[in-house]
Amino acid sequence: MIRPAQTQDIPAIQALYRLLDQHHVALCPDVFQLLETDARPDSLIQEWLDNPEATYLVAEVAGEVVGFLNVRKMSSPDLPIFQLRAWAHVENAVVAPAYRGQGLGQALFDAAILWAKAQGLTRMQTQVWTANEAARAFYAERGFAPLTEKLERLL
Repeated sequence: MIRPAQTQDIPAIQALYRLLDQHHVALCPDVFQLLETDARPDSLIQEWLDNPEATYLVAEVAGEVVGFLNVRKMSSPDLPIFQLRAWAHVENAVVAPAYRGQGLGQALFDAAILWAKAQGLTRMQTQVWTANEAARAFYAERGFAPLTEKLERLL
């Protein structure tokens, strides 16, 4: 079952973030580091839960939260060069390893699309680390295409 997260889901969301953070440390150890505490304060998650232009969606199996996706509304900068537009931005998505391959990621993504449409949005974006081939493939299979490319040079 996919549903909007509630305050009581924050501990489960934090546990899933720890899995996601471990994955990112393994992918990009020069960018990320493991912490002995949660990398995000509970209050940050609660801010999203309270924000009408953002949401956490959770995947629940037998009463246990086993995945989440968080998405928020974003808008173009308030500068004359930019067309006025808004879009849904998927910040993070994760499903616990034991529950992968069962369609929960797709279900979370589908729920995010419904949320975005309910916000009047017609576009969705996300960012994925180049080394994260599984995530890149997941999004490509769902119609995402590159919009920009961020480059880095070691000095």
